[in-house]
Amino acid sequence: MTDLNEVIVGVGPGSYTGVRIGVSIAKMIGYLNRIKVSAVSSLALIASASEASLIIPMIDARRGNIFTAAFCQENNIMQYKVKDCLIDREKYLAGFTAEKYETIEEGTYMIEKIIRSRLLSPVENIHELVPNYLQMTEAERNIRQ
Repeated sequence: MTDLNEVIVGVGPGSYTGVRIGVSIAKMIGYLNRIKVSAVSSLALIASASEASLIIPMIDARRGNIFTAAFCQENNIMQYKVKDCLIDREKYLAGFTAEKYETIEEGTYMIEKIIRSRLLSPVENIHELVPNYLQMTEAERNIRQ
């Protein structure tokens, strides 16, 4: 741990358990070792594996829905075209029919590209770092019923 100077964590959207564990571990490492923590969208991480000009990363959210975003890329610098959202897959992709794009669901993350693209958000207060679920968890839905 003494060799680390920063922790970068994908904060979601994605698997509730996976995102929660990742965020919890990043918080613990950052807090206990006084290491800088930065957050990034899990969708940006997925998109970083593509070389396309227009990238649509997707994570299955079940029932025909996806967690998605859209990124434009030029000279290996990515920027958001559409922010992270939860939407019906077919409806979302229908909005891009006039453009050439690549969808991507997995790949080898290119953290250097994320850094160059300035997609990291430094965490100022480690206690306020929370996952980005984009939807209510099943437990939260059950409590409200």
